[in-house]
Amino acid sequence: MINIEYEIYINDYMKKYKTARFDNLQELEDWIFNQMHRDYSDQKEGIWCMYFPTPERVKNTHSDGPCSIRFRPDQGGASIHIYLISNKDGIIFSDGRATAHQKHWTKEVQDWLVHCDERQYAPKFNFVSSGEDMKEQQKAEAVKRMKKLHIMAYPIKEFVDEGKLNCSEHGGMLYWLDEKEKQIVDDFEQKYGYLVYHVIKNRTEMGTMYSLMYVSKNTEEWQMDMDDLDEGQALAYVINVDAPDCSEFGSIGVRPSFGGVARIW
Repeated sequence: MINIEYEIYINDYMKKYKTARFDNLQELEDWIFNQMHRDYSDQKEGIWCMYFPTPERVKNTHSDGPCSIRFRPDQGGASIHIYLISNKDGIIFSDGRATAHQKHWTKEVQDWLVHCDERQYAPKFNFVSSGEDMKEQQKAEAVKRMKKLHIMAYPIKEFVDEGKLNCSEHGGMLYWLDEKEKQIVDDFEQKYGYLVYHVIKNRTEMGTMYSLMYVSKNTEEWQMDMDDLDEGQALAYVINVDAPDCSEFGSIGVRPSFGGVARIW
């Protein structure tokens, strides 16, 4: 949980000070961007719409710390200045106005401000595509992830040319899905609109499990999903065929193995 203190500024005679609470920095970020009713992505004019005091900007201005986070949702309207952010441990961001001119920002906040600045000038939106367009996008993304996982070239070709899935078992050994396994994948894809690009089968004390590695319809999350693969983990829907009620979405640990993929946790 984080708390912010901010100023709604029209002019020196018309301004208000308010507070707000958010679950995390991501929720605060969405709150900022969701208020914008103008084009903030222009390289020249964007700075007048939104301003995130990134470490590079602070360095270029020879300042001893960050200024406030500023944004103006509407042309000619009030601007909002966030000057303090705190969590349960204390202050994680301050432009100095509420802390006796002592400025402060944690590394986490600095990284978050860089991310916000990147989002401003390269915004992405969850536009609804036609069904066929989305499937093609998901397929292209799936191929990228399969290559990231170092899956053998021929199974990738089968996936692209025929839509044929391979399953990894026994630590990464590949085989084609049987009819029952194909039905499990089809049922999942039809229910959620996701595209499965690989399956991992594990036999455990809790039952036989199929980890369906998939590409969702949420394109704005794809880069984070790809980053997860770099960290050795992936989102999957894990089906326990012996205890269906235990099936669930979650993250699994993965690594390339024998041309396929092994689940490690």
